[in-house]
Amino acid sequence: MRIGLISYSTHSVDLNFASPLHLYAFQEYLRSQGIESTVIDYIPLECKPHDIYHPLFEYTLNPKKKNREDGLQRWTKLFYEREKRFQRIQEFAARYYNKTTDSYTLETLPEIAQDFDCLICVSDVIWKYYPNLGFDKGFLLAIDAFIGKKKISYAAGRGGSKYTLQQEKEFYRYISDFDVISIRENSFRVAIEKRTKLNVPRVLDPVFLHSKEFYENIAIFPQQEGYLLLYIVFDKSIDLEKKAIQFAISHNLKIIDLSEFAETEELFKNVEYERIYDIGVEDWLGYLLNANCVFTNSFHGCCFSIIFHKQFFVGERPSDKVDQVLDMFDLSSRNIKNMTDSEIAQMPTVSFSGSDALLDKFKTESTCYILNAIRNLEQRPHQPILPQIDNILCDIDVELAEIEKKKRKATLTQRIRIYVKRRARHLLRRIDTFLQ
Repeated sequence: MRIGLISYSTHSVDLNFASPLHLYAFQEYLRSQGIESTVIDYIPLECKPHDIYHPLFEYTLNPKKKNREDGLQRWTKLFYEREKRFQRIQEFAARYYNKTTDSYTLETLPEIAQDFDCLICVSDVIWKYYPNLGFDKGFLLAIDAFIGKKKISYAAGRGGSKYTLQQEKEFYRYISDFDVISIRENSFRVAIEKRTKLNVPRVLDPVFLHSKEFYENIAIFPQQEGYLLLYIVFDKSIDLEKKAIQFAISHNLKIIDLSEFAETEELFKNVEYERIYDIGVEDWLGYLLNANCVFTNSFHGCCFSIIFHKQFFVGERPSDKVDQVLDMFDLSSRNIKNMTDSEIAQMPTVSFSGSDALLDKFKTESTCYILNAIRNLEQRPHQPILPQIDNILCDIDVELAEIEKKKRKATLTQRIRIYVKRRARHLLRRIDTFLQ
């Protein structure tokens, strides 16, 4: 069976190290089980309006760009480092992936439909709804050329926002043609099960399918030692940076910062500090492996801290995926967003015996799911997972109609109240006039 993998890879707005890494981990796990696959070099819909190679140009040319001043300062400082990081990530994929020769967009994906018998959507927030773009139908395989193809999802996520009812209608229509699905975050799994009555497995992020030794074999270790590793993603976190500074000072550690927020460097003037941005995936792994401790708000920063048995401290993140992975491994106590510096200093070191036992259990469940899904589809034809999709959509329409009815009722009640108030004022004026 010819298998194609689609997910975030080298194309991401933030040039996130984990995007190419989790897909590599998944493909290598399949290969270790004798299953060959090909990564579809897909350019996600969210990349379309952005200049990934030179973000500075985007901030320069758009006066209304959100947080423009911070962006101009950041990408001016990191202009050449961004180019190097982009190239290093591309080199990682070229070195380790078995992938398509060409890159594809949503418009050109149909060109490769005939090359695959089965398609697997692999992990991360690939089923997110973007306010200005909608769903990325490439990640949902929701194009005519893929109708009737065998489809699997492994550890798909939706990000921090729940779907509206209208978005739910669109989403369930898209996934109705999948053969089997699995989800990464428990909150998303529960929502799908409640709506569809399916038994939806929760599985591990692909990076957990391998041991520490697997990553050591590709890591490039830094020369530096005795440092606190700071890794903040997506939104800058002054609170986490300040807490990292206090911890580093009290433990006589240097700070190595792999984040992109160059505009906050003034905060670190009282501690030995180095920002490093122009590195690749292998370097990122090396810095994590060599760190004394890790301060992060990154989901995959937490994942690798667990795999590598690092003392780690977790800052605030808008979505629930970080909280959910900590809860999954009984490590919610590592979240320090509401802690003082003195409380952080008194935190006990992490004992990973419990999380290791949980990891073994979840890994067995996750690997059984994906291997059984693939082997079953090798033996049977495509079977849509939601043949009752019309009933599900009707149920959502009923809920929408009920909400609309309540809105109309509320509007009518409000109009009556306004009318009564106006009539009451009018009558009071007439009474006043009469009494005079």
